[in-house]
Amino acid sequence: IYFKKVAERINACIDPNDQRFILILRDPVLRTYSLYWNMIYEGYESLTFREAINAEESRLNKNHTNTFGNIRFQYKDSSLYAKQIRRFKKICPNASWHFILLEELNSNPIETLNKVFDFLKIDRANIATDKISNKSSMPRSILLQNWLNRNSNTRHFFGRFLPHTLKYKIIDTIKNLNKKKFAYPSIDSDMEKFLREYFIDDIL
Repeated sequence: IYFKKVAERINACIDPNDQRFILILRDPVLRTYSLYWNMIYEGYESLTFREAINAEESRLNKNHTNTFGNIRFQYKDSSLYAKQIRRFKKICPNASWHFILLEELNSNPIETLNKVFDFLKIDRANIATDKISNKSSMPRSILLQNWLNRNSNTRHFFGRFLPHTLKYKIIDTIKNLNKKKFAYPSIDSDMEKFLREYFIDDIL
């Protein structure tokens, strides 16, 4: 829900009285740190976590996107949930909302999903909850990862002869082959304390 244009498009395409939003809220400190490591994996980030946090404001002034796009350097900003929810509620005032804490989903997935079914007014269903998706990983080759993420004449040339969906399926396949398991280190205690204080007003 970070991008304002998403809410505007939803409001234009879906009856305001039928709009239902389901938000999974993660500890904003852990989400901020996770996003940082995801940007490392994607090949966009070269700074340390502390440096990236300190550079965020200047980066946003240069690269801020408020339409559709990727969240890259908006580490703290994209973890300010209240601000984003207020923006959506202003654009979609008649929508219904259902909030889930990630800890609830992890500790009691069946009950949490049943509440989602009830919110959507659909029949409850049996769902496998033992699969872990989006595991932490790092690229085997940073150079290959960077090449896959940026525009290049070679990619543009071959892309002209391939259907859009097939092109991205090939890229995703190569990325998966280039992926290796990785457990990123625990967040620095000083940085965690700084972020806990930063997010407290938004959390409240």
